Amino acid sequence: MTQSRERFERELERMQAFDAAVVLVEGTYQDLVNGYYRSKMNKNSAAATFVSWQQKFRVPIHFVGDRSNAEDYAKRFFHLQHRRKLSEILHYSALSFAN
Repeated sequence: MTQSRERFERELERMQAFDAAVVLVEGTYQDLVNGYYRSKMNKNSAAATFVSWQQKFRVPIHFVGDRSNAEDYAKRFFHLQHRRKLSEILHYSALSFAN
């Protein structure tokens, strides 16, 4: 949130072009508001930054606890996104063949 902030914000900006996007944080919101992280950033500023990013870039940020939860969430997210896109493709293909 400090050293590479501009680069990360550019990535959030790019994510807006995707049909679905999410940022997963391997930690808890409680860790953030209590300042339990490596950065020297003020904990109130850090919490406000996360809220601001979600509002500005419209990309949800989920605190998932740990890497295992992040992996599980990512698998489900991409699996369901793939199913949704495949369903859309099949639907439009069926419409094309019907005409």
